[in-house]
Amino acid sequence: MLNRNLRKALLFVLFSLIFSGLALVATYFTDLSIPGTSGYYAVIAAYFLGPLLSAFIVEKIMSHENLLKTLDINFVFNFWSLSAVVIPLVFLPLTIGLSLLMPDTTFAGARFNLMEVIKGFLVGGTVVAIVAFFAVCGFAGLLFKELVYMGFWTSSYLTGIFAALWLAPLLIITNYYDANYSLGALSMIALFVMAVLPILTFVKCKTKNIFVPSILAGILFATASFSVGLIFGGELILLGVAGLSGIIAATIIAAVIYVYNRFLTEAYKRLY
Repeated sequence: MLNRNLRKALLFVLFSLIFSGLALVATYFTDLSIPGTSGYYAVIAAYFLGPLLSAFIVEKIMSHENLLKTLDINFVFNFWSLSAVVIPLVFLPLTIGLSLLMPDTTFAGARFNLMEVIKGFLVGGTVVAIVAFFAVCGFAGLLFKELVYMGFWTSSYLTGIFAALWLAPLLIITNYYDANYSLGALSMIALFVMAVLPILTFVKCKTKNIFVPSILAGILFATASFSVGLIFGGELILLGVAGLSGIIAATIIAAVIYVYNRFLTEAYKRLY
């Protein structure tokens, strides 16, 4: 028989997949998926709203729990809140450096524009973070909490797997309208989501505030193009945040987290 935590986790995943599937159906049978239209962006926004709605259904309607407390929605910040900016500042050059190690690549330094990078951080930490907040609430918030009895790393990577499954229909939509994204490239994006989840859950646990990992995710997404734009040559599937380089960079940062707190699993079991 499933325990209460696992049952809630599976219900959340089920509702999230239903909402994402409905979004896929909506774009297939209507013109809402035409890039650049208001309907297109409405579908994207609604898609990311799915995990938060799923968390609301499972935690508030079905379990009658305090949703704000469960998801750590508060305005209390601490020293670890700075990681929302510090980690991208490390992650971006690390990803670029790893991309340069890939075959047939050179650094396109002439393309570097500091103001564009600053703009990316500002937009990522505000507008994009709002969209990311919906997904982070569901996955790094509710799902991670319900699975954390398995241990920090197991919970984080399982959350990453389910987040990648939830993201799959959106990647299918993108692939359908953008020939530049092959199935392999989209698979790498899914793997990156899995690799970055332990970083988001670590930050969430250290800050006990869901806004901080949301800002972190927003900045990573908004600055992702810089890690590819500064590279000449190479295969797209190997470069940047959405390529092999990004996955390795996320894994390195996760390894640093492990070294920083080698008893992380037991420590995080006691947080909930």
